[in-house]
Amino acid sequence: MPAPANQFRKRLVENCRLTLDIDRLIELRILTPGIPSGKILYWTDAGHKIFSVQFEAQVLHPTLSWVELRFSIAEPHSGKSREVLQTIPIASTYPGFGRVRYWFVDEGRRVQKLYLPEECHEFRSRHVHRLAYASQRLTRGERDARR
Repeated sequence: MPAPANQFRKRLVENCRLTLDIDRLIELRILTPGIPSGKILYWTDAGHKIFSVQFEAQVLHPTLSWVELRFSIAEPHSGKSREVLQTIPIASTYPGFGRVRYWFVDEGRRVQKLYLPEECHEFRSRHVHRLAYASQRLTRGERDARR
């Protein structure tokens, strides 16, 4: 019996509420290059806390930098709470003009954002979670109409 057509369809990035953006973390001084840091991050919806992550980071060396995340997540089938400890390497590049650019490293790929979709238990890149942008699903006619 063939699989339903939408079984292999990618989930949408836009539907993922839990996102870590390395540039935003630096902008908000949650992640400060050169200074070890530890904070708690909160995600809210309509003023109510929906998720929190204990965050510790070392961004002191171009190849030996990392972020450690600690959080609890409910198992999809049992609903039991599960503690997660995740360490994510950080890489840096030098695009020129004396600037340094920082990246999360996920499966050898440098990425700016990490996502935690529903029913998943780790922050990973959109490539690993098989997430797609809504614009990637548009037909040629729909894309032409947006121009």
